[in-house]
Amino acid sequence: MKKFLFAAAILFSTSAFSQSVWHWGVKGGANFSFSKVTVNSNKITAGTRPGFFGGGILEFSPGDSDSHIKLQLEALYNDMNVNYPMQSIGKGLDHEKINLRQISVPLLMKIVVITPLTINIGPTFNTNIGGKEKLIEDGGSIDKKFNKDNYKSFQFGGIIGASYTLYKNFFVDARYNKQFGHANNINDGKIGFEYLNPNKVKWDDVQVGIGYMF
Repeated sequence: MKKFLFAAAILFSTSAFSQSVWHWGVKGGANFSFSKVTVNSNKITAGTRPGFFGGGILEFSPGDSDSHIKLQLEALYNDMNVNYPMQSIGKGLDHEKINLRQISVPLLMKIVVITPLTINIGPTFNTNIGGKEKLIEDGGSIDKKFNKDNYKSFQFGGIIGASYTLYKNFFVDARYNKQFGHANNINDGKIGFEYLNPNKVKWDDVQVGIGYMF
């Protein structure tokens, strides 16, 4: 009986795969990041600075291309920037510019509302691969190179957004990317993001872009 069920499952999966429709595409656009932290009871919210993203898409439609439920796997390079005001901390600091670079792999369910419009929702798997910090002080600025030990190597997140097909295979896309946990890494009392030590830095972003499906 178990062998029969196993064989039936394989047959069903193979049949579904053979009847499915695959499309691939590319997309890119702007990142607008939002970050906040509490330092010495002072809640500090960073000002957003525009970044960019770009990458590839693989869309899977079970059954046929007219299916109202689709799956979409993406691989994106994200360049994200924020600007922290630091006057409340003192120490002669004015602000700190922080850049964070990620490889993100979203896995989304696309729900067709009407033919050109879809709602997109699902998890995203983010790997922090680089970045830099720049401290602006009263006497000038200090550039700090990326130190991978100061940042979490992986962050899990969630995405909700929408896509709209404009003309033929061109589409626009907007989404909110919530990253859970914190971006900096606490290690033996040392932490990333200079002078934000030892506090957890939250990081989210909004993406707006355009793409093309082949």
